[in-house]
Amino acid sequence: MAGLSTDLAQKKYVSMGPADFDSNLAAAHEFSVEHGTKLFVFAYGAEGEDGNSWCPDCVDAKPVIEGALSAVAHAVVYASCDRAEYKTGPAFSHRTHQSVMLQALPQLNVLDSNTMKPTRSVVENDCKDAAKIAKAT
Repeated sequence: MAGLSTDLAQKKYVSMGPADFDSNLAAAHEFSVEHGTKLFVFAYGAEGEDGNSWCPDCVDAKPVIEGALSAVAHAVVYASCDRAEYKTGPAFSHRTHQSVMLQALPQLNVLDSNTMKPTRSVVENDCKDAAKIAKAT
């Protein structure tokens, strides 16, 4: 990843939707175990052709989260959420996936490497708070 310290093992996986999420999560988990790093899932509003997310809170939170993660060894899966799918409510697969359990966007989960379930989640406006993100990581 550009801009990250070369002293820390870090890798970013981008899932463009629920269809490729599990394969990206498996690859991130493998990296995390191999390198002894923390494992995160960052759920955010999908970015359009202009590179901007439809979710204003996600736009504000992304640099804060990326800044906090740059300080720790990690693997992170970026779980892109299409607006139309997200708005389906409880039917949206990221709401029930054991590693996401999406409450709102944006959301950063710290996963237990054994169960692959969130041990901590930072949600919505808290994702814009560097201190809360640092505490979770």
